[in-house]
Amino acid sequence: MIEHRLTQYLDRKIEQRFNNIVDGVVDECRDQVYDECKTNEAEFREQVDDANSEVRNTANDCMGEVKEEAQKYMRELEEKAHQYMNNIEDQGVEVKMCLEESVFNLKSRFDTSAQTTLGRKSGLSHELGTNARRLSI
Repeated sequence: MIEHRLTQYLDRKIEQRFNNIVDGVVDECRDQVYDECKTNEAEFREQVDDANSEVRNTANDCMGEVKEEAQKYMRELEEKAHQYMNNIEDQGVEVKMCLEESVFNLKSRFDTSAQTTLGRKSGLSHELGTNARRLSI
């Protein structure tokens, strides 16, 4: 009986001790896992923040390059527009000179034609005047 009681007592004590040890080990492991998760979470957040910063920097660099390219193309467009305006002005001067020459040629032809026509009319009236005098005699 004492032996039986002693066995029961030892079993209870071993079970209590075992439960205490297991609970302690489980608590310790849980704390380690929690700490490890917190560390990993902090490292992960740091990596995410670093990646976000890198993305922002890359985006800013790209925006700078896009602005530079846009300014370059705007300058090129302005230069081409200036060239086209100069070409239009030059062509306008050429057209004006051509028109002035055409007007001069037309005036010359008109003046020549008018003088010829007037000369003919003058000759006809002279002939009429002579004939009229002859007839009157």
